[in-house]
Amino acid sequence: YGQDPLRYFLLAEIPFGGDGDFSFDRVRQRYESDLSKGLGNFVSRVTTLASQIEQMPDVKTLHNEASAAVTAAWKEWEQGFEGYELDRSLAAIWGLLRWGDQYIDKTKPWSLAKTDQEQFVRTMTLLSEVLRHISILIAPILPSTAVRINDLFVFASSDDQSFEVTKQFGGRTIQSVKKAQPLFPPLA
Repeated sequence: YGQDPLRYFLLAEIPFGGDGDFSFDRVRQRYESDLSKGLGNFVSRVTTLASQIEQMPDVKTLHNEASAAVTAAWKEWEQGFEGYELDRSLAAIWGLLRWGDQYIDKTKPWSLAKTDQEQFVRTMTLLSEVLRHISILIAPILPSTAVRINDLFVFASSDDQSFEVTKQFGGRTIQSVKKAQPLFPPLA
C-alpha cells in the first residue's frame, strides 16, 4: 500500500491517542474507496480536463461558492488539528473533495468544453483551485501525495509563497495544470 495509504488508514480509523482495530481487509477498503476512487479519481478528473487550458484566469474573480467551501474546510481542518482530532481534519478534507465532485457532476465540464469554452475555463480554474487547497490540507497526512499533486500546478513565479497567503482562496496564481498519472492505482 505504501506509507501514505497506511498513514491515512491509521489516522482515519484509529482515534489519535486511542485504541483501534487493524485489518488488511479494512486497509484495502479504505485504499480503494477513499484514496483510489475518491482522491485519486478527483485528481484525475480535474487534471485531465484542466490540462487542456493553456492559461487560467485569476480565480479570485470567479466564484463565491468555491471560496466558501475552501474557507469552511480550512476552518474545520485547523480546529481538528488544534484539538488533536485528526479524523475531524480528514473529514474536512474529504468534505471539500465531495464538494468538488458534486460541482463536477453539476457543471459537467466535459460538455462545457464542447459548448461553452469560457464557462469551461472558469469551471476548471475553480476546480483546480479546490484541488490546490486539497493538496495543502493533506500535506501533514499524505506528504508524498501532496507533493505529487502540487507538482501538477504551474504557478506564477511572482507569487508570495508564505503559508498565510498560500492558504487563501486564490493565494497562489495557477497558470496551468499538468495531467496526473494515477495516484492510487487499483489493487490487483
